[in-house]
This record gives sequence, C-alpha cells and structure tokens, in this order.
Amino acid sequence: MLLVVNLEIAVITPPVGLNLYTMKSVVPELDLADIFRGIAPYVAIEMLLLAIMIAFPQLATWLPGLLS
Repeated sequence: MLLVVNLEIAVITPPVGLNLYTMKSVVPELDLADIFRGIAPYVAIEMLLLAIMIAFPQLATWLPGLLS
C-alpha cells in the first residue's frame, strides 16, 4: 500500500510528473505553473494519507484482511 501511494505521488509531482505533462499536452494554452499550483492540494492530501498509513499500518491492511 505504501508503494502504491508513493507511486501516486510520483506521477503528479515533478520531475517525473507524467500526468502533469500529459495535461499540458492536452491543454497547450494552460501554463505549466498553473498546473503545478492546481495539484498542490492533492499532493498535500496524498502526503497526509502516507503519514497516516505509516503511523497506523493496520489501517492499510484492514480491508485486504477482510477479503482473505
């Protein structure tokens, strides 16, 4: 679960930021700085989620545990 959350953060933050550059190619008139500002709340939420999962690992394994 930690790997998945880290990968989610990676695809929306520079320098990898594949989703950012895809958005720029879809909407060329949109400035890249505007896109970076737009993702800031999502990065903050993802970082908070990552911190919660590190602090309370049982939350990350609770639902998969119900399936087995």
